[in-house]
Amino acid sequence: MKYFKPFKELRERLGLKSVKFSPDRTNVAAACGKTIRIWDVKLQKVIQTLKGHSDSVNDAQFSPDGKMIVSCSVDTTIRLWDLELGQEIKTLKGHSRSVERAQFSPNGLIIVSASLDTSIRIWDVHTGEEKKELGRHFSEVNDVQFLQNGERIVSASDDETIAVWDLETNLK
Repeated sequence: MKYFKPFKELRERLGLKSVKFSPDRTNVAAACGKTIRIWDVKLQKVIQTLKGHSDSVNDAQFSPDGKMIVSCSVDTTIRLWDLELGQEIKTLKGHSRSVERAQFSPNGLIIVSASLDTSIRIWDVHTGEEKKELGRHFSEVNDVQFLQNGERIVSASDDETIAVWDLETNLK
């Protein structure tokens, strides 16, 4: 059986939890230990390292405009990073256990997060405030994602369910 060979390989010694392309596909955000590393794909090197989490980073993703990163961690926080400044600009607190996933909405105005505390939360990007606890599963929530138009969110849980949440009715 033939296998595909990678187009490029970027080596990371700290271990990797997640990787995501930037909107322009030139960079990759990698969750590595307690840091987020931004890799230039063409140069095949780290161009920025973001430090601030006190425990392992579970996920890191670019904002739709590519100017910010949202990261989440075992330390129960979600952090927003300004890539031009290369520093943290907000810490979002509210979850009581590890935050497994955090993602910007398609318009970049809100963030959705999923946690092992069984909750799904919606956050305002500009203020950093929690807008709403969208809902709960009966067990840990492992993943959450926006539909491309931002009208719905889908979540996956250890309670053996996939839930679809309608934002139009839930954010009123």
